[in-house]
Amino acid sequence: MIVAARFMKIPFLELKPTYDELRDELDSAYHRVMDSGWYLLGNEIESFEAGFAKYCEAKHCVAVGNGLDALHLTLRAYDILNNVITVYTGTASLSGTGQGGPLPHATGQSGRVRGSDR
Repeated sequence: MIVAARFMKIPFLELKPTYDELRDELDSAYHRVMDSGWYLLGNEIESFEAGFAKYCEAKHCVAVGNGLDALHLTLRAYDILNNVITVYTGTASLSGTGQGGPLPHATGQSGRVRGSDR
């Protein structure tokens, strides 16, 4: 017997309603960046960093391109040279800890580091 299944179409990511709501603000920011020629650094990033630091009640904020950069800079700032990371982590965690000196050591639920006697 063949049973026909009905599937509901669920959009993966629907940005248009949000864009429509914020169109003027987003377009204005886009044009400020493009007109200034400062795609990295510049007034827009300085303004974001100052505003986000204030929002977080922090002295400083450093904008980075992605989570991997954030993880790597955080580990360097704390001068962490060796890291124990759960095996249930993403590739970015291992990559971020492995750049520029820190050596990641994956560990399982037992807490034992794989490949060592720890």
